[in-house]
Amino acid sequence: MSQRSEDIDRRAHVPTVMHEVAELARPAAADGEVKPYIAGLDGMEPDRFGLVVHQLDGEADAVGDVDDRFAIQSVAKVFALV
Repeated sequence: MSQRSEDIDRRAHVPTVMHEVAELARPAAADGEVKPYIAGLDGMEPDRFGLVVHQLDGEADAVGDVDDRFAIQSVAKVFALV
């Protein structure tokens, strides 16, 4: 199955858009508070921010602190509902 050229062109913009989003969102990451009593969050720095987009064909683009492991806590509920 081949992709249409417009889909390929659109995908070329994904990394650029992700970097723009990260630039806008990263300052807000430090506004939160790390709860030390939550397992997996103790010792985490509050200014960490990472964003990864996986395409349906398995390709992925990433920006930010994507190699840092952390507990996703309540945001997991969103993924469970999708």
